[in-house]
Amino acid sequence: RQAVAGKGMQGVVRRPSAHREESMNLHLPSGYVSNPNPSPCNDDAGGPEWQVGVYDIAKSFGLPIVDIGCGRARKLQGYAPGFVGVDRAETVAWLREHRPEGEWVAADLDKHWPSIDTAGCTIVCSDVIEHLVNTLPLLTWLANQQATIVLSTPDRVKWRGPEHNGPPPNTEHVREWSFSEFSRLVAEVFGDRETRVMHTASFEGGPDNTITVVVKWQ
Repeated sequence: RQAVAGKGMQGVVRRPSAHREESMNLHLPSGYVSNPNPSPCNDDAGGPEWQVGVYDIAKSFGLPIVDIGCGRARKLQGYAPGFVGVDRAETVAWLREHRPEGEWVAADLDKHWPSIDTAGCTIVCSDVIEHLVNTLPLLTWLANQQATIVLSTPDRVKWRGPEHNGPPPNTEHVREWSFSEFSRLVAEVFGDRETRVMHTASFEGGPDNTITVVVKWQ
């Protein structure tokens, strides 16, 4: 596969200011308050290994994987069919130094999408979308790929309660969806493609607080 590396995403470390979401096509409730200045993601914070179940679903197809927002790519280490990891430039620099055997592509997921051949692959995008200020470029790119897609995000209602309307307490997140909101968003983006939306565990032995979507390719 050929990939073209893009410009790296530069995180801004500051407290977010409250921001009312203008775009109704994200299917968030009226008056939802997002966080337009998220803190940089920390993939080395310790604690439980998140979203193992999401990756198990992606691996179950037995195809090479393109991992969008791969972080340090621990959950795909040793995966025999192979994978390509895509993340911001700082993360990719670390991966190229510490895991030079892998194939890594740098991209600003809010703006720039590298040219990656995903045909015959499974795309996994696990708990990435809630970190992006600009969400629709990712969803548009995913919708145009001839590949099965496994997409996940935390369920706002299960984590925060039914009355929570933003901004997310996790300052790395821009916005969070409920199960029904995200289901409507996915239906709009992927149209007639066979799609399954479910809850999965956020970590091994943990609560089913993650919204996981599987979008099949023919």
